[in-house]
Amino acid sequence: MAYSVTLTGPGPWGFRLQGGKDFNMPLTISRITPGSKAAQSQLTQGDLVVAIDGVNTDTMTHLEAQNKIKSASYNLSLTLQKSKRPISISTSAPRIESPMPVIPHQKRQGQFKGASRKKVKFSVFRVPQSRPPSPSLFLQKSSLLPKH
Repeated sequence: MAYSVTLTGPGPWGFRLQGGKDFNMPLTISRITPGSKAAQSQLTQGDLVVAIDGVNTDTMTHLEAQNKIKSASYNLSLTLQKSKRPISISTSAPRIESPMPVIPHQKRQGQFKGASRKKVKFSVFRVPQSRPPSPSLFLQKSSLLPKH
């Protein structure tokens, strides 16, 4: 069953897409941000995106769909189809998400309590030659050896 949703802009709209012609998957609403314009509409996670602003999505790549959505300046009109497979969403524990994950190596210096700098010692090893030394080298060295 197809239905239409018009989100009043400007963006961000509050949903994520997955799929596209380049992934051999239909364009699908993969996530809806709580409290967003998408969450306040009838948009449902797992539903298929049939058209974006009246343009059929059957032949759209993921990037083309993203660009079409980004080009919507004020209103975004989506035609969707209810998913045939229900999406299971865990309700046992609330999911807390930060706007952007912080990876430890991206933190500014001095934000780690009790952290200390470690000194690293590097050793240099001589790599053996892949071919034996030239005979002239042996001759030169043998002259230094005591004669019997």
